[in-house]
Amino acid sequence: MNKDYVAGFVDGEGSLCIIRHNGKYTTTYAPHLSIVNTDRKVLEDIALWFGVGKVYLADKVQSGDGYNRRHCFTLNVHGSTIVEVLPRFMNSLIVKHEQGKVLLEAASLVGGTGVHITEDTRQRLSDLCDYIQWLNQGCL
Repeated sequence: MNKDYVAGFVDGEGSLCIIRHNGKYTTTYAPHLSIVNTDRKVLEDIALWFGVGKVYLADKVQSGDGYNRRHCFTLNVHGSTIVEVLPRFMNSLIVKHEQGKVLLEAASLVGGTGVHITEDTRQRLSDLCDYIQWLNQGCL
């Protein structure tokens, strides 16, 4: 396992996003990295290489033709933990390098659970969330 291998998986099978949750009193932002694959073992190996993250079983996927496909598994890393993981392979990302930069900034702004953030920081997170959504639509 090396940074180029992991970067290839993230570029091909991964998602780098910021989840916006509009609550009753405030809006929160959760940086999120996930990789989906049918091979649980490879995702567990990547999680081991990360030193964090958990592999979950996703529901069996049903295609448009009505046939069930193989089970999919998801490796998730979220929040400020991304600051520990992403720099290990970010320079090897090709397709999602810009998303990686945005996600890393967002994760560094979020801090740990329960950390109070200023209105300026909240606005920056909102801007980063909008930008990464735009990038993920293939607009770069």
